[in-house]
Amino acid sequence: MSTSALPSQPSVLHGIVVEECLASQVQLHFLDPSTGTELAPVRIFTGTPGFSIEACTPNTVSLVLERIRRNLFSPDLSMLADSQTSEQITHIGYIPQGQAFVDLSPAKGSNYAAKTPSQTHPEFNPVDGRLWFYDETTQHLDSVDPRLGPSSVKQETDPVGGTSSTLDFEFDNAGRPLYTDPSSITTLDGQWMLLNDAAQGWSIVSAPQAHQPDATRQPVQPDSSVKAPGCEPVVFIDNLRFICTGGGTLADRNNIYITALTPDHSGLSQTALLPPSENRVDHVMASPDGKEIAFLSGSTLYVTSSTSQQEPRKVADLQGPDSRLVAWQ
Repeated sequence: MSTSALPSQPSVLHGIVVEECLASQVQLHFLDPSTGTELAPVRIFTGTPGFSIEACTPNTVSLVLERIRRNLFSPDLSMLADSQTSEQITHIGYIPQGQAFVDLSPAKGSNYAAKTPSQTHPEFNPVDGRLWFYDETTQHLDSVDPRLGPSSVKQETDPVGGTSSTLDFEFDNAGRPLYTDPSSITTLDGQWMLLNDAAQGWSIVSAPQAHQPDATRQPVQPDSSVKAPGCEPVVFIDNLRFICTGGGTLADRNNIYITALTPDHSGLSQTALLPPSENRVDHVMASPDGKEIAFLSGSTLYVTSSTSQQEPRKVADLQGPDSRLVAWQ
């Protein structure tokens, strides 16, 4: 693949990045968190007619998928990871800004026993920009350099216990993959994992590969203000504070909580950030300095403090029928 066919690399923009899905098109809006005004022209990614865009697929199974939405875009937000399935064959690739889908799956081998590629779950590594994916033909995690094409495919290290077609993973700031499920969350440095189990309550796992049978779990004792286990972890602000949303079901998520671990990870406390309300909270995201929290309620973008309960500040009414927060950078 010639690099000249690829769009020029735009600089990474700052502000709150909002994704809007419009039929077979994804738009990225860069909003000023103070005023809600557009900071730059809208970036448009157009899918192939007849194929659904990966980034617009509704998440009905795992809340974890909201945390890895940033990985659906390249580090500079100029490419959108995507997959296309036709006649039971799934190829991974990406949609460049303003251009057509680029297929990154290798061609089927020429020998009689060769298998047709079936590749799913494409996500960009934020450090080197390689596109990771699950290869159902080999049952391994692989990656490919989108600027070099299918010839650059290589196998990556599989998680402990092997891979599966339902695997969810994200990347830490160092580009290391972290494997998660709906009841767990990892720190940004990948050194330990926090679990919120409906039966057992809170616990700490010392290793990032928390699904190991011999993973050491330490119970965490909440104080009287903590609503656990009815609070779903969303994302870490730092190594001792994380955000979770209230309620055990999607319909009950109507508040945001800052949950703080004690330095020895033996206890935690919790602070509600929003006044009591029936308004649903979605797509919660911390600012880079951790001082503010952005979230969506319906089609409205709000920002609130991460330190105390107060009325959230309305930032903007979003126009798209399906909007999601991608990043705050």
